[in-house]
Amino acid sequence: MDRLLLFVVGEDRYFLTHRLPAAKAAKIAGFRVAVVAKDTGKSSEIYKLGYQFYPSSVNRGSTGLFQIFLSIKNLALILRGLK
Repeated sequence: MDRLLLFVVGEDRYFLTHRLPAAKAAKIAGFRVAVVAKDTGKSSEIYKLGYQFYPSSVNRGSTGLFQIFLSIKNLALILRGLK
């Protein structure tokens, strides 16, 4: 059985500075690790570490209903592709 741990964070650099230890532990435990985040130029580092990366178009400051809908749709498409 393929186990997946999906990190959904605001930005790729946040993953590298705050969630990397958890991702490393998950990988050692046999999980496939994927990251959904805004690409600020650090996604290549995530790829080099052996994790999947999916860019997100989420605007953290936006609270508009349309932007929230687009964010949910984007995440749903990513999840469908991971299955």
